[in-house]
Amino acid sequence: MAEGGKSNDDYDTFTCLICGQNGFTEPQMREHVMMEHVEQEVYCPFCDLGGITANEMNLHINKAHLDECFSPDGASGTDFEFQEGTSDSGCCSPIEKDVKKPTNGILGSMDCSTSKVLSSDPESLGKKKSRLCLNVASVSGIVHTNNNERNPVLASVVSDRGAVQNGQNVPPARAGGSGNQGLIIPDINDNVEPDINSNIPSEFTCPLCRYCTDSEGQIQSHVNSEHVDILSPENGLDGGDDDSRYMCPICTMSFFSSQELQVHVNAKHMDILSPDKSNRWSDGTDNINGSAEDIHICPMCDEEFHETALLEIHVNGHFSAEQTPVLIREINDMAVAEELMKNETDEKEREEKDFQALQNMYGMTEGKNYKKQYEKNLGKAVFRGDITIGEYHQQVANMKGRDLHGVDDGHSCTKDVIERISKYDAQLSNITNFWLCTDIMHYAASYGDKGWGCGYRNFQMLLSSLATNPTYCKILFNGKPQIPSIPKIQRLIEAAWEKGFDKQGCEQLGGRVVDSTKWIGATEIAATLFSLKVKCRLLDFHSPSGPQGTHPRLFQWVKDYFQQPTMFKPPLYLQHQGHSRTIVGVEELTDKSLRLLIFDPSTSKKQMQQFLTVINSTIMRTIRRTEHGLRAKQYQIVAVEGFVEDKEYDEQKVLKSERVS
Repeated sequence: MAEGGKSNDDYDTFTCLICGQNGFTEPQMREHVMMEHVEQEVYCPFCDLGGITANEMNLHINKAHLDECFSPDGASGTDFEFQEGTSDSGCCSPIEKDVKKPTNGILGSMDCSTSKVLSSDPESLGKKKSRLCLNVASVSGIVHTNNNERNPVLASVVSDRGAVQNGQNVPPARAGGSGNQGLIIPDINDNVEPDINSNIPSEFTCPLCRYCTDSEGQIQSHVNSEHVDILSPENGLDGGDDDSRYMCPICTMSFFSSQELQVHVNAKHMDILSPDKSNRWSDGTDNINGSAEDIHICPMCDEEFHETALLEIHVNGHFSAEQTPVLIREINDMAVAEELMKNETDEKEREEKDFQALQNMYGMTEGKNYKKQYEKNLGKAVFRGDITIGEYHQQVANMKGRDLHGVDDGHSCTKDVIERISKYDAQLSNITNFWLCTDIMHYAASYGDKGWGCGYRNFQMLLSSLATNPTYCKILFNGKPQIPSIPKIQRLIEAAWEKGFDKQGCEQLGGRVVDSTKWIGATEIAATLFSLKVKCRLLDFHSPSGPQGTHPRLFQWVKDYFQQPTMFKPPLYLQHQGHSRTIVGVEELTDKSLRLLIFDPSTSKKQMQQFLTVINSTIMRTIRRTEHGLRAKQYQIVAVEGFVEDKEYDEQKVLKSERVS
């Protein structure tokens, strides 16, 4: 219980005497005063310096303007005037927050937002009876003990005004001691509600002892004369608790604020904390207080040593192999060997990963095939709700039936598209000519070959067109046009290899494609057709023939192919890096530019079904490609041109390509 019968609960909240805001706890009150009335606007009263903290302003004034604070006779060289604004009732006027520069001379920490300034004239200040609105931890000044000695004072004076009851001064409830022995920690909310418009008589209590007076001049003189040793920065180490000080980590000095410590470290220990030396303490081997063992660094390789003798031997080893100890040489050789072995191991692992990624890209990994992928993706479709359980089992059964008989059931194909395109192009005025292949069916990728089966699906499209011609139908299908399934096509490719066609391609794919997800390209298609006695041409467009990576010569060749006056025009197999498609026609516009019509296996059956409805330009955009739409670096085309005679059958086993561009 504190004096006056008040409990500590009476001091749970505080009100700011400067701006009148209330409801603060003690930490919030200190933060409010520092943020709103101390650090917000601090200007030097002697020059235009501003924008720094109160402690930094204190150091600036005490160093730069110390001689300006006193006249030759020892009095203050600056007239400090207690400026007061009163209302009609004689009370203190509200604090004006637009004051930019204080006139309080050396009071470096005084908040510039207050409208009252301490005066050095005790008599004039003694006649004023209004309250002094001091700023918490903000009043600083210069004191002197005699006419010849001047001491800078870093005074953080806290207003500790007691209540006035019946004309008697009531001491504050919180005191650190009596007399000059202890530092009082005042409560700015003690006893009286701090209404800045009230008429309560002013009483000024010393924040460091119990001395009270009604004169601002006397309380200032008392503080400067009686407590100079406590408030002087030079004697700051003698006062206060050790726990509240900030110790310098390099020397033995301590400070009451972190700002002073920072200024001290930056000014006194800048050479120690330079970046060139910081790496010496990063591993904790060196102590910045100098108590740890010194570390010696080799000037040649920056290696660290704790003994000068070892450093000398090491440095000599940089210039003479004979002077280097055998042990050090062996250690260095072992380190080099380990580093080389590690590099080789890392390089080998990186090559294996790249090779594995390449195998995955081209379907060269074992354990994957059409059946497994079909069932796996079909299960995912059931999980997404695309198909029912009954449809799942039915499609699995159909897939197994196709595999046994080697015939595709057409579940992913779309028919009669060419006829619909022909009717649509004939109605357009911006197309002067168009040429289309013989009727063809579009085969889309399904659950079992998505991601790797484009070559097989394009081969199925080509075969579907050849099946419409009686001669090709007899040679390829023995008069029964049934499009082979993907597993059946894989067996046809291996059969062509066994007959000796495209041995180089056989070696590249490991001699096996059955039950795998390996990619096939133009050479596998050509080799299979040759083995079935269908003659074809393999053309290479090795590099772009136009600006911006375009291939105008490819477009012109395709136009010339479809312009041939023949009754039967098979589509063209188009291959480029990573994908293959089927060219089914070409359009010539009024400006003589060309557009290819291309069937892509990655186009779903649902999208192709739109061609069986009313066709428009949006739907046609699915298959139209301009020169800027085909800008791969290289292209290959397989074009069917007739039949292989028996006498030239063996000659076709070595594939030959024609380079066009």
